[in-house]
Amino acid sequence: MSAGLSTSITITFTPQLNEDINTLFPILSETGRIDIPLVCTCKKALLAVEHREINFGQVIFGEQSTQYLKINNTGALPTKIYVKDNNGNQVPFVSLDELQAREAQQREYHQRGREIALDGPSQEDN
Repeated sequence: MSAGLSTSITITFTPQLNEDINTLFPILSETGRIDIPLVCTCKKALLAVEHREINFGQVIFGEQSTQYLKINNTGALPTKIYVKDNNGNQVPFVSLDELQAREAQQREYHQRGREIALDGPSQEDN
């Protein structure tokens, strides 16, 4: 290639494994080698939290304090989240959305129960 000229190279990537690649793409010339960083990533879930610390502050023995941890998935794929206790046992994890949906279902169920009780027993029950 003459001095002052440029050329384009088309590079096509076809992943054969579902793994990230972080390597160098070497270009060789008579005057030496140039290494260009080559990064290819696969689609995945990427979890992030808003706050890196959960601080309950001062809690009196026997009382309870609640904090919320917001977890965001900024990746391209969904994922399940698991929580483990100090002994390594898996603890059921429920998102705030799921918790709110369950509470709404329980309120609706209890409301229907009150409506049935207010109407009194049906004729079939007598």
